Amino acid sequence: MTETENGVKLRQATLASAFRNRMTEGQSYQGPNAYRKEFYKRVIQLANDVSFRGFLILARMTIFKSSRKRTPGNRNWRSLTRKSLKI
Repeated sequence: MTETENGVKLRQATLASAFRNRMTEGQSYQGPNAYRKEFYKRVIQLANDVSFRGFLILARMTIFKSSRKRTPGNRNWRSLTRKSLKI
């Protein structure tokens, strides 16, 4: 293992340890600590932002799809779009 790889592994172990400490420090059976609450609040906020952006793209594509005329040249447009979006 190279010196760089060792450095990366040490850094990852240090970060994992610090994260674990922040998530559990001051926690009790009565509830989670402030850091944990804020962490999950932010994760949910980011997930909602991503979901909303996906909805806008889907809505835009639906409008675009419905306004396209079907001609022999664009027969596969719908299937290519579904493949590329993995729908």
